[in-house]
Amino acid sequence: MGQKTDARIFRKGVKKNNWEVKYIEKSNEDFSLYVYKTLEIQKYLNRFFGLYKIKIHSCKIFYSDSSLQIFISFYVTTKTMYVIKKN
Repeated sequence: MGQKTDARIFRKGVKKNNWEVKYIEKSNEDFSLYVYKTLEIQKYLNRFFGLYKIKIHSCKIFYSDSSLQIFISFYVTTKTMYVIKKN
């Protein structure tokens, strides 16, 4: 017997972690390098935005041969505005 899932979850479009990364690796070493870079970028962004009490909604990271593109969408609350004005 298969297990049933609640279809309302799919309609809401709620995702637990919305980090998206796109890159093309040429070898296994490139793959591990990109994974390491991505983890370090995520850790830095979470720490940076966490200092100002800003919640990251989604972050998309795109690697190419000569550039790195990061697109971040975030929430700003009244508490966030208070912390920013205070600094």
